[in-house]
Amino acid sequence: MLSDMNRRRGFLLAGIHLAVAVALVSWDVDRQWHAQNSPPAARVVLAAWQETESAVPFDPCHGKGYVDYFPTPEQRTVQIDNFPLWALSGWSIPCPAPWTLAGILQFDTVHYSFGKYLLISTVFCALVPAQWFLIGAFPLLTARRWFLEPGAIITACTLISVLFIALTRMLPISETADLISTLLMAFQLLIWLYWGVLLVWKSVQWLSHRYRTAERHPSMEQ
Repeated sequence: MLSDMNRRRGFLLAGIHLAVAVALVSWDVDRQWHAQNSPPAARVVLAAWQETESAVPFDPCHGKGYVDYFPTPEQRTVQIDNFPLWALSGWSIPCPAPWTLAGILQFDTVHYSFGKYLLISTVFCALVPAQWFLIGAFPLLTARRWFLEPGAIITACTLISVLFIALTRMLPISETADLISTLLMAFQLLIWLYWGVLLVWKSVQWLSHRYRTAERHPSMEQ
């Protein structure tokens, strides 16, 4: 059973990362909505061959096209902060893998749907607290100093990144803030890699313990 300390730690991390995700994802949803509904600078007139029903629409994700993808600082912060969940959901990726949530819902990349993007963003934010409650309530490293645990380090880096994002909106320090944020995110990726290694190691230890227990007490497994 979970101890009270681990339960409180799980709820604390879940609340912090949910607040960050909701704030930054809401900003991105608002940006996407304004980009979709803004009036075009010039009226585009289709050529005759483009108006025919036989014309084949261009799909850069499932053809030979190429998509330049430059995530905003807000997107990068959410992505790295929730790296496992982001990898599974494909949130904010123009051409997500077909096995991700975004890849399933947005398989037809020719016709962009803001409604599908909003659904993916909502599901993503709803799963953030579940991910971080598990990370906080079941720490893979029981360090004497709690701030040396991977989840605590990632949380601290994320809060610093959010602080720099806020400062760039008020002060002319965008270049310095981008450099520091990039270094922080690279460090976070290393911590996530360390967390993944710990997860695999703990899983192997647990399976090995179950196997040894089954050999010593075969009746317990029946």
